[in-house]
Amino acid sequence: MTEEKKPQQFEFDKNVAYFDMDKIGSLSIRTFRNGDRFVPLGMKYSVKLKDFFISLKIPKEKRRYIPLLISEKDIIWVIGYRIDDRYRITDRTQQILKVVAEYH
Repeated sequence: MTEEKKPQQFEFDKNVAYFDMDKIGSLSIRTFRNGDRFVPLGMKYSVKLKDFFISLKIPKEKRRYIPLLISEKDIIWVIGYRIDDRYRITDRTQQILKVVAEYH
């Protein structure tokens, strides 16, 4: 994780995500739990994570292995897929948090 200045353009990489740092609390990583919800980037309402996975045709047996980045109690990134719209960078963003997911 690194703090960044607001670039003119963001790189596209499914393993890199950018967040409004002022909205971020303490971070942790966990996997899917029944009842999980988040607001996918571009949407205004929360959806069940299960429904999000189904819409992407992610097999049921794979869902519990997809890491989730959590800020306090909110899922802010389904790593490799989508960030939460509430944590996106806007015109009012002062500081940016860049998170790079590395798999070993």
